[in-house]
Amino acid sequence: MTFRKTHFGLKVMKNRSVPMTPLQRLVFILVDGERTAGEILGWVCGDGGSARDFAFLLEEGLIEPVPERQPASARRDDRVITSDELKQRFEVAYPVAVALTSELGLGGIALNLAIERATTFRELVEVARKIRYVVGKEKFEPLRQALTLALAPDVVLP
Repeated sequence: MTFRKTHFGLKVMKNRSVPMTPLQRLVFILVDGERTAGEILGWVCGDGGSARDFAFLLEEGLIEPVPERQPASARRDDRVITSDELKQRFEVAYPVAVALTSELGLGGIALNLAIERATTFRELVEVARKIRYVVGKEKFEPLRQALTLALAPDVVLP
């Protein structure tokens, strides 16, 4: 999934009204609407960056997911999903899940811990079901999009 800067994010970059670490600023600069979250995180992880830097930008409303469109001819059940693709989707969906649960404050601590324990795509899907129940359908949509683009045919989200 790709992300783009929001209008608010562009204003913040100019007036520096939201304090960011150098790594958060680097991630923000690399977000261009074309690079995937996995690519960006791959570049900054070597410098000490992490999915938390990406999640911070989402939480603050500085970036947003770019809606992806699948051609009508592309059918999920016809594709073979590789483990590399599932790993990439995990890397994309993880910061989105962290951002959603961090908005819950103290009530989201258990979900935050569950996300941190998730090490595979399928484990993250299980936590996502709980997140959906807590945050509601509308707020859950970005995470649903991040996860469903690579769901195996036997995995169903609410």
